[in-house]
Amino acid sequence: MDQGDERAVSHQVEPSRTCWGFEDDEELQNDPDDVMEYWLDSCHPTPLDELPETVTILEYGPRTIDTDDSDAVLERYLEGLDEEYGNPERDGDTPTPAMKAAAAAFVAAVNAEYEVWQCVPTGRSETVNVLQWVKENAPEWLEEKA
Repeated sequence: MDQGDERAVSHQVEPSRTCWGFEDDEELQNDPDDVMEYWLDSCHPTPLDELPETVTILEYGPRTIDTDDSDAVLERYLEGLDEEYGNPERDGDTPTPAMKAAAAAFVAAVNAEYEVWQCVPTGRSETVNVLQWVKENAPEWLEEKA
């Protein structure tokens, strides 16, 4: 999934924070250990020797707002003004440089304050040895699956 992929990914972490998950997984977690726990729980009752030797966990971060719709915002606003207040004999007002600057400042402020929920891979990943991780972090899983 790249920056252009608009698939929303649900997660149990704050959207402004880094989160972790598998490439095609839609459930992101706080850290790689949480991903492993979630994944192993979902593998139940698969025997450990049938699981892959390693798994790759990707880091995700909030998608960057990379659009500036200030022209469209201004156009929609002016259309509303023209419908309500404008001269019906004219095409409508043309945006002035001051209007364009104000619209750009408005969109920039909204983009800066908007809380992005969609996440995308950051390019960082961790490869985890499944058996080693289980031995170090969840030895009870070995006993339960035996």
